[in-house]
Amino acid sequence: MIIRNDDNIHELINSTPRVVVQFSASWCYPCRLLKPKLEEIENSNSAVTFVYVDIEGAQEFAKASGIMSVPTVIGYLNGSKFDRVDGANEAAIRDLVQRLTETGQ
Repeated sequence: MIIRNDDNIHELINSTPRVVVQFSASWCYPCRLLKPKLEEIENSNSAVTFVYVDIEGAQEFAKASGIMSVPTVIGYLNGSKFDRVDGANEAAIRDLVQRLTETGQ
């Protein structure tokens, strides 16, 4: 799911048990490289909802989330921040998703 504005993002995070949000921007080359890798992780994990947030359109949410650079990936568990990965570190993101999946089961 791609989010291009601040509408309903908080509702989605609060109503979905496990969410991984990639904060990115259209001009961000590492973000574009990371997206297919995240989609691969998403396709192999049905326990987590993946959301892609454009920081230029969802500025309030990005600011409230403390986003200083992109790409940044934040995992949410039951509406609360679980962990975050700054940068395009695929191994760290896979670890975050694995831990998020295993938590609360």
